[in-house]
Amino acid sequence: VDRPGEFGLMPETPDQKAKAGAAPSAPGSPTYAWRYPWRSGEALWAGFDHGSIASIEFGSMGFIDYFRLPKRQYHWYRNAYAGVPPPVWPVDGKPAQLHLAASQTVIHGTQGLDDAQLVVSVQDEAGRALSNSPDVTLTIVSGPGKFPTGRSIRFSHQSLVAIRDGQAAISFRSYFAGRSVIEASSPGLKPARIEITTTGPDPFIPGQSPLAPDQPVIAYPPVTRKAFEGDPINVTISRPTSTSGSAPGHEAPLANDDQLQTAWRAAAKDGPAFWAVDLENLYTLHWLSVILPDDRAPDFVVEISNNASDWRQVGEAKAGRKSYEFALFEPVVAARFLRIRFPAVTPDHPAALSEVRVIGKPAN
Repeated sequence: VDRPGEFGLMPETPDQKAKAGAAPSAPGSPTYAWRYPWRSGEALWAGFDHGSIASIEFGSMGFIDYFRLPKRQYHWYRNAYAGVPPPVWPVDGKPAQLHLAASQTVIHGTQGLDDAQLVVSVQDEAGRALSNSPDVTLTIVSGPGKFPTGRSIRFSHQSLVAIRDGQAAISFRSYFAGRSVIEASSPGLKPARIEITTTGPDPFIPGQSPLAPDQPVIAYPPVTRKAFEGDPINVTISRPTSTSGSAPGHEAPLANDDQLQTAWRAAAKDGPAFWAVDLENLYTLHWLSVILPDDRAPDFVVEISNNASDWRQVGEAKAGRKSYEFALFEPVVAARFLRIRFPAVTPDHPAALSEVRVIGKPAN
């Protein structure tokens, strides 16, 4: 659901779904639990990424991300329903400079009721937008103002304060009137600057007006509660496993040993690979968590079976993340075997799993 990739709806784009929807029983056509003949259409919750007591997979299902940047599915809808063509997508290239823009260059008032959204983009020497995502820092060089983290803010593709697809954004506001000079910088790239003017009755006086203090970025832990008797639990730990092949020192049981620092790695460098677990009983499945060592793994699918021969797909995931969450409880799913299959492994996108957790309870 992040900006990189094709138009990104869940689990695929409406134009792709139309191919399957025209003949849902055709061989190879995907089937989804929520599709019934009497339903007239589908909607995606929600418009904006939001906070959630569930995983970030649920909170980041919006059309607009946490930084007020539109995702590609937003452009699909504008194109499909309003006739507005999508922008030219950024491409991979050689970064040379940064470009810094603002939603407005005048903030009206010093009461915090108005702000400016700053958007920094990575460009090549010709000014073409790139998808490369180096670390970028915004700094208030002079004048009043603050970011959520203080007088500066750092973006990284490995941080909650993210730069993705060569673009990052953040809100800027000021509680004092005056001119603020803001610089975007990244090691080895030509920096960019922009000036924002805040109007109002409270002038910023250098050396006298207080400066915004640094504020930490806090990753809050998920909400937990006391476990009750009969609650679903992780039924994967130390269960028998099988694979298409394992690299030396990275055997299959390392993906369900309840240790994030260990990992199964496929022996295959090209082609398909899989990891499977025998739950040794028939379980009603509620939730699946898949945690990877890094974000280099290729696309994968999740399949279940009662006999390890006849497999049914219940989930799919696109590459580019380190963790994935799958809700398996609608409709009720029961299985003994679960398999994670990587259809297309490459040297740059190896198959690996740090931990697979299946939350369930006995079906009988």
